[in-house]
Amino acid sequence: MIHSANLRSAKAQEGSRCSRSTPRPANASSRSSPAPSSTGKPGTSCRPSTGWSGRSGAPRAVWRRPSRSARLQYDRGHTDRGGATLVPRVSPHYLQERRRRIIEAASEVFSRKGVKAATMAEVAAAAGLSPGAIYRYFASKEDLARVCMGINAQEVADAWRQTVAAAVHPLEAFLGLSRGAFEAMRDDREGSILSIERLLDAARSPDSAFALEVISERKTIEAAVAETIERAQLAGELPADIDPRLLAESLLAFYYGARLMSMVDPAWEPVAHFEVIAEVLARLKA
Repeated sequence: MIHSANLRSAKAQEGSRCSRSTPRPANASSRSSPAPSSTGKPGTSCRPSTGWSGRSGAPRAVWRRPSRSARLQYDRGHTDRGGATLVPRVSPHYLQERRRRIIEAASEVFSRKGVKAATMAEVAAAAGLSPGAIYRYFASKEDLARVCMGINAQEVADAWRQTVAAAVHPLEAFLGLSRGAFEAMRDDREGSILSIERLLDAARSPDSAFALEVISERKTIEAAVAETIERAQLAGELPADIDPRLLAESLLAFYYGARLMSMVDPAWEPVAHFEVIAEVLARLKA
């Protein structure tokens, strides 16, 4: 009996609350207008749509659907309707910038500690990233080291060919390109260390695919330099009896030696030594 009284009291209170929140017009009769409900739809009960909770008389909480803007904001940052995590779109420029930052940080760490002693955690710390983020761009430390130590030989060769081919004086263009390379070397100690370490890695495994790759890159650049020398010979700026291939190989060997010397002795001036070579070539005019 006490339970029944409590149940009737709870129902009466709920009805009173709904009546206060949604009053009917004074001229409306009970037959012409159905009772309002908590959902705002006519013809339904004022009781919450989910019913009553067991025999306690306490109504269940009514679930209200979030607004469309709130759902979109949540979905973009969390999950889609199927439950899959949504990853925000990243622009190609952002990916390229992050990759460049990783390469710069790795070059600094590798030149300071060596590739074998350096760790990916140290590279990540220098780049301000987590180690896991680096593995999204490079499969291993060795792959990252190859990118840091390598050059795009074909791009270098094409740039030399195009510049000299468009020049009125091929020898002057050739010497200008060479001078720029030696000037860049002066301010790139990290690059010199990585360049020499790349050659040493190839020398340690002369039969490896990596060593063959290094040799192929060198030959690609040597061929482009030899072509520029031939153009200077055809223009009468260098003697025709000089072997362009041997001269190209000699100049590239001097370049690698200059990198080594400038790396060991910061006081060794690569540009001043190059100017001596340039003067000798200029005096060889036919």
